[in-house]
Amino acid sequence: MILGALLVQGFRTGPELFTTNANITYTFVAGLFLATCLLLPLGLLIGRYAFKSIITIPKALLVPTIAS
Repeated sequence: MILGALLVQGFRTGPELFTTNANITYTFVAGLFLATCLLLPLGLLIGRYAFKSIITIPKALLVPTIAS
């Protein structure tokens, strides 16, 4: 999806992306890295509580929900 979005904005993908539009490309990559680092603690915290609530659901309800 990111590749498609770059193409829609007029960026040529491939090696040219890093040579002709390096400042935009590296800013984009740095932003993705920063977002990942900031959301990691939140994901771990939410995951701990979500797992506790998921294991209380009976398997007879949980398996068909996941499978569909």
